[in-house]
Amino acid sequence: STSKTFTATALTTSVADTAGGAVDINAGATTGAVSITGTITTTGGAAAAAGAGKTGGAVTIDGLTIAVAGITTSGSATNAAGDAAGGSAGLITLNTTAGGTITLAGNLTATGGAGVGTNRSGGTGGAVTFNDPVVLNATPVTITTTPGAFTGTGTSTGGAITFLSTINATAAGTQGLTLVAGDTGAAGVTTGGDIAVTGIVGATRLDALTITSADDVTFSAAVTADSVTSTSKTFTATALTTSVADTAGGAVDINA
Repeated sequence: STSKTFTATALTTSVADTAGGAVDINAGATTGAVSITGTITTTGGAAAAAGAGKTGGAVTIDGLTIAVAGITTSGSATNAAGDAAGGSAGLITLNTTAGGTITLAGNLTATGGAGVGTNRSGGTGGAVTFNDPVVLNATPVTITTTPGAFTGTGTSTGGAITFLSTINATAAGTQGLTLVAGDTGAAGVTTGGDIAVTGIVGATRLDALTITSADDVTFSAAVTADSVTSTSKTFTATALTTSVADTAGGAVDINA
């Protein structure tokens, strides 16, 4: 869609045994708001008997401001009677045209489907990229880019999660963020996705910031949250703060 503004309740491009269709929303040359109050679903359709997994469709949104309630672009698994790689997830890219905010009111899921058979790879997790400031408006917002399970000498790779600007809660200490990109040490995962955050996190303080799994994690600016928990291959940050006036300090648990 190309229009001045775009508002919808839910968008679905998923059909059985078929690759998910892409969703591309552009709020036009004179940019306006994009608001999706329900889930965008572009998942690969369930594979037919003995069929291979199907890829999920990409979701790309450009607007002056963006508000989404949830996006799912996952690939589907190969049918249990099949012998093929799993379907890869579609990419998710959200971009505001003049530095406006991206408001997340639900979860983003871009997971790969499982491979089935002999030495079959799992579907790749889809990369998720936020080009502008993100505001969390759910408790928590969970972003998942894990790959599908592989068999034998097959491989699987998680999708990167990239924030190219800031991350803030709507209300201090109320909305949290959970990131799951797959980890080198996790069962059924060859390579996790990287997580990178360029801007300040928690100028409006986050609730819990939790990284369940990832390959390399990098925070290039200060992080403020009620607690910080991370499991990843590596972890790099400038400053972590979990201190709030008249409140016990929050825990920081980093496991690399």
